[in-house]
Amino acid sequence: MWLARSKPILLLLTAWGLSYAGDLAAFTAASVYAYRAGGTGLVAVLGLLKALPGAFLVPVVTSGSDRVRRERLLIATVVPRVLLLGVAAAAMTGSGQGVLVVVLAGLEGGLASAFRQVQAALLPIRRAGAGDRAPQATQARRGCGFRCGGSAT
Repeated sequence: MWLARSKPILLLLTAWGLSYAGDLAAFTAASVYAYRAGGTGLVAVLGLLKALPGAFLVPVVTSGSDRVRRERLLIATVVPRVLLLGVAAAAMTGSGQGVLVVVLAGLEGGLASAFRQVQAALLPIRRAGAGDRAPQATQARRGCGFRCGGSAT
C-alpha cells in the first residue's frame, strides 16, 4: 500500500485520525455533562450549537482560504478551539452552569467544521495515472449501467 511507504503521509493521517478522536471525545464529554446538568433538552441545544455555527463559518473560512496561507488559517481555527474547550473544561470542573458549557462546546464544534475544511485542503491527494483508473472506471460504468437501468458503455 502506498501509505506505508510514505512516512510523512502516514504521520499526517495518524494525526488526522487522532484529531477526529479528540473531537469525538470532547463532544461526548460535553454531551454527558449537558445531560447531567439539564437533561435531553440541553443536549439538543448542544447539537444545534455545534451545527449552526459551522453552517455559517465554513463558507466564510473557505472563501478566505485562497487569500491566506492555509497553515495560518489552520492555526487561526485551532487557537480559538483550544481556548473554548479549555474554558468549557474549567467550567465543567467547577460549579459552572450547564448552559455556559454547552455554548462554549457548541461554538468549538462549529469551529471544528471550519477546521476540517482547511485541514482537508492541506492533505496531499494521490493522483493515479490514467492506466490505474481506466479499467476500474470502465468496469464501474458497465456494472452501473445494468444495475441503474441505463445502457452499458
